[in-house]
Amino acid sequence: MARVVTIVVDREFGERLEPLTFRNPVWIVESDPNRYAASIASHKAVDWPQISVTVFRFSEEPTSDEWLSLLKQLDIGQRRPFDTVIVIGTSITEAMLTAFEEAGFQKLEETAEGVRATRQ
Repeated sequence: MARVVTIVVDREFGERLEPLTFRNPVWIVESDPNRYAASIASHKAVDWPQISVTVFRFSEEPTSDEWLSLLKQLDIGQRRPFDTVIVIGTSITEAMLTAFEEAGFQKLEETAEGVRATRQ
């Protein structure tokens, strides 16, 4: 069974966060709307302990080093290893591709919302 983590880099994602939090852990880029939505989700985690939301800082055009650093933080921050990352709010960039390959992801594919990366 795939272990999935979602990364949201859309700074205006806000209210759309809640449904994601019930599916898998979510890391969401810091912005006013996202920080507010994350605080609401964190309050719900009292009753729904599977909810896990982490707010992080990221540049508008992240470098491969920034992507790799984020992926390393995900590895450290998750209770169980993950093999799939869903990235919402971007398409595949050279920096992303380089970092994900270095982190052991063999497959990156574009989706309607962004990118899906998998490793074995």
